[in-house]
Amino acid sequence: MFNSKEILTIKNLGLRDFILASILRVMCPEYYIATTISDFKNDKGNIAPTKRIIPTSDGHLYFGRAVIQFPAVDYKDLEEDMGAISDLTSSLEVSLIFLNRNLKEDLEARPRLILPKMLYDPKEELSFLLDYGREIPEEEVQDERFSAVPHRGRLGLAGSY
Repeated sequence: MFNSKEILTIKNLGLRDFILASILRVMCPEYYIATTISDFKNDKGNIAPTKRIIPTSDGHLYFGRAVIQFPAVDYKDLEEDMGAISDLTSSLEVSLIFLNRNLKEDLEARPRLILPKMLYDPKEELSFLLDYGREIPEEEVQDERFSAVPHRGRLGLAGSY
């Protein structure tokens, strides 16, 4: 698992890009990309929470939390406002209280989530599903340019990125 901010390197950026990257480093929450759920579970002790109060347009408070993104995972309902995501390596319970109502309703019909984003609170060890993409069934795909996408269906986004 790696912190996406570590990708930025000063020597490869011009002055203008360096200033923009510096602003992004201050304004963005801590953001991690995990290759599997086990990867996240094994490294969650190394996750640094966001230490700034960031004004956001989505209404989420990132202070003390970090955003974790996974590749495709399976989803299963557990109880009201709770679910579980899983991959071949492990599973993880997630709260749905921050998930957009339209995305919540779509979960039952779309048990496969693409690039789900989770808000993780390391102090409380709580995980909240924030957003996800979804696979589009073959019959809904009309553009043949996407035929090389290596997934069961085709990628489509449900939510804002």
